[in-house]
Order: sequence, then C-alpha cells, then structure tokens
Amino acid sequence: MTYFQAWAIQREQVRKQFPIFYSKGGEKNTTITKVLTGRYLKGSFVKENDIKEFVIVSKPEIVDSEYEGKITKKVQCQVEYKDKGKEDPNVWEMNQTCRNILVDKFGEDETNWMGKKIPVETGLTSNNKRSIMVDSTILAKLD
Repeated sequence: MTYFQAWAIQREQVRKQFPIFYSKGGEKNTTITKVLTGRYLKGSFVKENDIKEFVIVSKPEIVDSEYEGKITKKVQCQVEYKDKGKEDPNVWEMNQTCRNILVDKFGEDETNWMGKKIPVETGLTSNNKRSIMVDSTILAKLD
C-alpha cells in the first residue's frame, strides 16, 4: 500500500468518525468556498520537469477562476508527483475536459479521486501556452 492510499483510507475513517462535519456527498456543510493555498502548477513547469503523473492528495474543490476577465468554474486540488520539492507548485486547477475525464473514470464523488494516480501530458493552447491535460489513453488502461 502506498503512502497516498493509506492517507486516503485514514481520511475516510475520519469522515466516518466525525460525520457531523460532512454531508452525504462528502462535501463540507458550509457556504464558504475554499481556496487552496500553494503554488499553482503550470503546463510549462510540467513539461520542463518531465512530470508524467500526479497523485491527488486533497479533496477536489469547485472554485471561481478568472482568466482574461471571464469567470469560470474550475476544479482545484493539491497533488504530489515524482521528485516534488518542498517549494515546487502543488495545486492543479483542471479544466472542464480534465474534470469530465476523471468523473467518467472515478465517479462523481470527488472523495473517490483522492489517492488516485492521474497520468498527465501537456499541450499547446490556441494562445500558444502550455496546458495540463489528463492522458486519457493511459488512464483508460489503469485499474
């Protein structure tokens, strides 16, 4: 059992031990939107450091994200990856396509995503910047 699998099991045990803090879907009973702290991963960083896989280590949260004056809903979570240093970025803000791929693979209960290995790749966007994408071909082969 990996460290992340053990962490996910321990988190589930805490949820069961203190159910008053959680609703049925695993979401916290609050109206405050949580904003993750940490440094945000960028596609260029993933490409330069040859990162091929993330492990989700926090419950994914839906947040408002602003880009070029437009506000959209994004999913954010903290991740770990091979050779990650203490000061390296650890927050992944995924787009709707990545989110939909993970829902198809792991289900709509985002707590089931924690501890999962997510193969990633980068690609160029229309504005010639690198984005982080789920490698759906490799993900489909994983159990």
